[in-house]
This record gives sequence, structure tokens and C-alpha cells, in this order.
Amino acid sequence: MTALRMTPMQAYKLAITQLLEALTQCRGNAADQEELDEQTEVELEFSPTATALLDELDMAVDDIDMLSGTMHPRVAEIIAELETLNEPGIEEILASVRANLPKISALATATVTYLQAYNLLEDNELQTAEQLLDDTLEEAGEDVADDFRELESELHRQLINYSFAPIGESHTIH
Repeated sequence: MTALRMTPMQAYKLAITQLLEALTQCRGNAADQEELDEQTEVELEFSPTATALLDELDMAVDDIDMLSGTMHPRVAEIIAELETLNEPGIEEILASVRANLPKISALATATVTYLQAYNLLEDNELQTAEQLLDDTLEEAGEDVADDFRELESELHRQLINYSFAPIGESHTIH
């Protein structure tokens, strides 16, 4: 049995599709998370320790390394610390975070795949690739296109961060 080989442009088209699907999944989860956050804030008041850890968890989840697809190392540690507090409402928040982590991870993986596919394109294919991306984003709708542009901005920020980090290190700039 021989494996089918994709051209770089076919791989790029597939990568765009997977990336937009992952963005769409995360978009729905973000709306659900905002609603849960609003309900939790109104109904419950957490201890200062829990509040600080929840804030740190929020930042750590947002701080995924889109260039490598790596989740911030503190996410699991913060979740464990929050579990030990055993405060009312924390478990619901953690359940939501746990449900969303695979989708966020899938977005990071799709982003890495997209970057790799883009880098395999020949110079003479770049204009076609840009037009394909523009057409696909237009078809996907304004909200998804906006999410893609935000992701693109984050990737540029992370690329700049990598270029100024000492060899073997990268630190997110906030």
C-alpha cells in the first residue's frame, strides 16, 4: 500500500481548514466560559488565595505557546492547588477548564501544522496561498476571520519574543 503524498499547497489548504475548525471550537467555548465566569462572579466570592490562583490560571491557559503547541507548564500545578482549596464553585470552574484544554491544545496543534504547511510553500505559491486564505476567511465569516487575525497577531508577538530570548529560552512578554 502506498501512501498518498500531498503537494505543499494541498497541505496548506488542509491546514487552513483544520485551523479554522479549531478556532470555531474555541470560539464557542470562549462564549460558554464567559457566561460561566459571570455566573460564578455573581453567585460566589472566593478567598483571596483562590482568586489569585484563578487569575493565574486564566493567564496560564491564555499563555499557550502557539509556535510549539505547548501549554504553559503552570496550568496543571494551578489546577492541583485550586483543588486542594475545596471552595464552593471551584470544581465547576475546573471542570470547564478541563473540558476546554483539549480544544485549546487542538488549536495550538493546528496552528503549528498551519505554520509548517505555510513554510513548505514555494515562493511562487505564496500569492495563491494568501488569496486562498483570504477567500477561506471571507467564507468563514467575520467572527472567525477576526479570531484568525488575533491569532496571527499573537503569533507575531511570540515570534518577536523568541527572536530576543537567549538561546534555548523563550519567555512570554505581557
